[in-house]
Amino acid sequence: MGTEGKTEQLVLCEKVCYIILNLNIINLFGSRLSSDKFCSYMSFWLYNYATKIPNFPDRIEKFYNALNTIISNPQSKIKNCTLKNYKINKIEFNNYQILYELLEVYEYIENKIKSKDDPKINLYCQYIKENFSLYHRIKNNCATDSSCNKYEELDKFKGKFKDPNVLNLICERCDYEIISCEQISNVEDDVPCLREKGNSILYLIFGNNTEEVIQVLLKLTIISAPILALFVILFKVNIFFLKM
Repeated sequence: MGTEGKTEQLVLCEKVCYIILNLNIINLFGSRLSSDKFCSYMSFWLYNYATKIPNFPDRIEKFYNALNTIISNPQSKIKNCTLKNYKINKIEFNNYQILYELLEVYEYIENKIKSKDDPKINLYCQYIKENFSLYHRIKNNCATDSSCNKYEELDKFKGKFKDPNVLNLICERCDYEIISCEQISNVEDDVPCLREKGNSILYLIFGNNTEEVIQVLLKLTIISAPILALFVILFKVNIFFLKM
């Protein structure tokens, strides 16, 4: 194995060790996050950084084995957490992360789209619709548990967003209608595809540019969502290491 990426891997290990051995960081979450949630968020954050390490596929297995050994150390503050190696490439991981984040922040977004006065309703609605489309693109290559190691996560997304109560609210508040999808034969047993009933302002601006819609949404202030609060804290950890 070459030396390219060795420095980046070491720096990332130092950041993770600082977090898992620092009780003050864990206590920042208090009652906001269960230990399971903290572990999930930490796993997403970590894998996102790990994929940026040069030659990360060649290093990933030993990297995770080492970190999980450190977590089992008596000084670790998250002994019951196993950092998950997703074993997928950067593009696949980004797609799954987008879906996961919608699941985590949907309650917050739901409250926002219920409000008639929120000026960002159109952005939230487009974000939901594009996530539904992304789900179907991913699902084509993830039909069964045996064929895809992210099947469980997709199934959770399906369970949430095929719910008639959830869909009725989205369609009502976003002025959407449910349409058939090329990828599914029974729309009642899956996440549907959505379409604007008219030509919304956001649609006229962005059209079908999913990436631009998502990037705009990510710039909005939705910090009350726990997963984003965690990312802010981890960002502060990054700043700490820059000062070392």
